[in-house]
Amino acid sequence: MTSQSPWLFTSFIAVLAVLPLLIRLAPRLGLLDRPDARKRHRGEVPLVGGLALFVGLAVAYLVNHYGDARLAWMLGGGLLLVAVGFFDDRQEVSTLLRFAVQTAACLLMALGADVYLRDFGHLLWAGTLPLGWAAIPVTVFCVVGVTNALNMIDGMDGLSASISLVCLAGLYAALRFSGAAVGMPELPALAGGLLAYLLFNLRLPWRPRALAFFGDAGTLLLGFLLGWMLVQYSQGPARVIAPVTALWLLAVPLMDTVFVMIKRKRAGQPMTGADREHLHHAFLRSGHSVTATLLLMVLLASLLAGTGLALERFGVPEYLSYYLFLAACGLYYALMSRTWRTRRFLGRAIR
Repeated sequence: MTSQSPWLFTSFIAVLAVLPLLIRLAPRLGLLDRPDARKRHRGEVPLVGGLALFVGLAVAYLVNHYGDARLAWMLGGGLLLVAVGFFDDRQEVSTLLRFAVQTAACLLMALGADVYLRDFGHLLWAGTLPLGWAAIPVTVFCVVGVTNALNMIDGMDGLSASISLVCLAGLYAALRFSGAAVGMPELPALAGGLLAYLLFNLRLPWRPRALAFFGDAGTLLLGFLLGWMLVQYSQGPARVIAPVTALWLLAVPLMDTVFVMIKRKRAGQPMTGADREHLHHAFLRSGHSVTATLLLMVLLASLLAGTGLALERFGVPEYLSYYLFLAACGLYYALMSRTWRTRRFLGRAIR
């Protein structure tokens, strides 16, 4: 047992304890997700997973008496996103307000906790690509992008939490490779909370429907925390991953979001709207069950994350890893753009 284990267990137990209470309170709070033409789940489902996750992280921070002010800034930024997500789950708020609050949370991260992108690593042949005066704006843009990527991909039971666990597992592996696994408590705390949430969100043989959803409060919080960690662990002389490896660790949400937004733009639709054109929808339309689709999505995310870690582990130059990532994005876009070919491919994927 490492010094990080109490963080994992504390957040796990806290989410496990508070989530049933929040599920009961959901009708009074107005946090119920009702099925419609786009949402095809059965019955009303409480949107309280995000609130439970934040409580779990806060309890882990308080119980374990960790004195790092950086984590206090992290919880402060997370609270802003949980608050705007809470009101958005009750009654949709404007896109402008959502982005304003996300920007404020990212500024707390960059200016308060001093966690921001200083460079893009060795993407140039001759050396690093420093950001200079653009560091803060670029950090806000990137973390807001990651936040919304997690929000947009959360369209199926267990998906956003499982994809996030793949990213966290990749970060933990990189931390162990670097010998810096001790002293990074936010990672196991988040993992513990997600594992507890999945017990209520996954479809199980004896329970064919989810008991709770994240809601916007949860996906915005989750995306912000992952963006924070990817920035923190990819910067400075003691970095544990290259910035380009961060792209591989969260490849599926990033690729899927870029594809969907380009598709909406070309169709003249709002880029921040909702639809059923994501990768998991393509799997479902090809005839796969929710469980099979989830396994395929996690497998793809693990394959891409593992590729990025392997490229770094075996000393492949960062610029080459970046070009390979762009090639993977191009392949993804080509496959998803050709619906009939994609469906045929997906139909054979698990046969």
